[in-house]
Amino acid sequence: MNACQIIHIQSDYRQVKIDFRYTNCHGFGGWVNINPNCFIRPVGTNLHYTLISAEGITMAPENITFHKDGDILFFSLIFPPLPYDICEIDLIEDEDNNDAFNFFNVSLTMSTYNMIPMSLSTQTETSILKRIESIALEIKDTSKKTKSYKEELVRLETPLLEISQFLKLSTEETAVFSLGIYIAVTTDSFSINDLKKFANFSPFDIFEIKKTVKQLLKKGWIMKGDSIGVHRGLKRTEERKYFIHPLVMETLYKNMTPEIKKKDVDIYGVAEYLHTCLQEHCHEEIETEELVAIIADYEEEYAEINPFKIAKELNLDETEKRLLYYMVTKMTIGDDIIDVDRMLSHLFKNRYDKLVIKKMLSQKNSLLFTDNYIEFVNEDFKTDKFLKITQNGIDKLFGEDACFLVNVGDFSAGICKLIKYDTIEEKELFYNDEEWQAIQSVTEFLKAEKYNEIIKKLKENKMRSGLTILLHGYPGTGKTETIYQLARQTERHILLVNISEIRDKWVGESEKRLKSVFDTYKASLKHFDKSPILLFNESDALIGKRINVNTSVDQMNNAMQNILLQELEDFSGILMATTNLTSNLDEAFERRFLYKIKYAKPSLKAKAMIWKTKLNQLCDSEAMQLAEEFELSGGQIENISRKIFLDSVLFNKPIHLNEIVKYCEDEMLITNHKGRKIGF
Repeated sequence: MNACQIIHIQSDYRQVKIDFRYTNCHGFGGWVNINPNCFIRPVGTNLHYTLISAEGITMAPENITFHKDGDILFFSLIFPPLPYDICEIDLIEDEDNNDAFNFFNVSLTMSTYNMIPMSLSTQTETSILKRIESIALEIKDTSKKTKSYKEELVRLETPLLEISQFLKLSTEETAVFSLGIYIAVTTDSFSINDLKKFANFSPFDIFEIKKTVKQLLKKGWIMKGDSIGVHRGLKRTEERKYFIHPLVMETLYKNMTPEIKKKDVDIYGVAEYLHTCLQEHCHEEIETEELVAIIADYEEEYAEINPFKIAKELNLDETEKRLLYYMVTKMTIGDDIIDVDRMLSHLFKNRYDKLVIKKMLSQKNSLLFTDNYIEFVNEDFKTDKFLKITQNGIDKLFGEDACFLVNVGDFSAGICKLIKYDTIEEKELFYNDEEWQAIQSVTEFLKAEKYNEIIKKLKENKMRSGLTILLHGYPGTGKTETIYQLARQTERHILLVNISEIRDKWVGESEKRLKSVFDTYKASLKHFDKSPILLFNESDALIGKRINVNTSVDQMNNAMQNILLQELEDFSGILMATTNLTSNLDEAFERRFLYKIKYAKPSLKAKAMIWKTKLNQLCDSEAMQLAEEFELSGGQIENISRKIFLDSVLFNKPIHLNEIVKYCEDEMLITNHKGRKIGF
């Protein structure tokens, strides 16, 4: 960010054009490009205006490469026109990446971004910048410096008061701002560490300095840089860079009092502020005392925003407020299921505090429960570790803005991925005869009228009503796609379980997540008219043979398998799993799957039909020739057909049979077209 500066903005009815100057600071081989998904956003809104074009800079994935340090690149970015009354924008390349090309609170009225004069000494004695410089130099003068920062403020009370009245800042803010602007004259930015070294502040003064910097940030006089120092894996917040807001600098240069327009903030704007603070607290960039002070400031300034208003009406204590605000911020970014353990690790550092709050939550000893603002995801599991905001809570906390929430009125899939049947693309699949018969039986079973009738009869006869199916066999034969097509045909949604996402490095956490999968599925049975399909895809690691415990990982794997075995024993609904390795299947799992459908390599007839479907330029004899010559699965044939299609588009030429043969040989890697081993 330091290396890139906005030098001019032109905004009219046709477009927004932003001119930049980039200085290479990475030496030989340094490069720069721009993400084509870059966008501008009017401050205080959720509107996005995506980049139209770039002049003088390449769009990713290409780069402009530099030859030496200090090379200068001038370029421009063109965006769609904005509404006439927009004054400030955020320029975002990637909001989740601290190293990305991001500028916040950019004024559309400025002519130049870098407005800091090369030297304050060029100002007249009566100018405000000259008087600010005198304050900074007075604080720096160690011969006059007293014992503490606060005593220094008392010593300079008269000149500080005069300047603070002009700036409309407090004397503390005026002192810190004066130091920051003086340092930024030569470096474009300043840090807490710079202030400490410049004025010889003691460590005891830093907390007060940090608070004042936060106040200046909040008022918009300074802007936070993205970079932050790291030493031995620990964040060094004192090294974070801050910049003087260009509009402030421009106004002071004209000897006028800056007036930063306070942007109108809704619940989403406040949630964004809170989310930043909570993340900084989690990463130990700010202390708990600072977090409490910041939240108190937000509560005072934005008292009419619903979460703050409700917290006051309910008379929530500091702990309850923090929990509520955390859940609100998560909801605004789409995380509507809250993992309690992770929430507490973000909010509280003391182990005893976490235990006390866990007990309070387990006993529902809070007005947030009794007034129906929050609830456990599954009430049957008394020690449930997942919370969510109730529909009543959503209505009261978000009001009319609730319509912007992605998951309102929809099912919360938690750790699973919800795949709706009407989003699945229809595909034609080809099977061997035995596979076809088994799949037809399952299809009939899953049809709503048949399924409900059979489940009813099973329950009447006191039999387990769960339908559990294992699809196993040769890779690339369409096991997963079969389940997708079954879901589409029978109009059943899929809850997809990603095994890798269940596993967690923390002891006991993986087992909790696996339990939450089945809790979520039980909730889905109540939510949807038709029972969804719970899909464990590529489940080899989860249903393989149990092993002797030698490590904590072995213990975790066995514990997860025991949980899965118990859940399958009592399962109600539809569960499907896929695996390539049945030889490693644990016997206990084998008997818990009602249907076991084996997928063999496709027959000659099936392969020929797949070839004809994927490459319709082939005649019957050519398709059969390829089927006879190559032992390929349906997935491999699809790979080949895609490569052929891409090459035909790139090079604009027809692909003949002899070239298709070459593609097949490349795909097989270690077996030739006669089926003999080659190379090894």
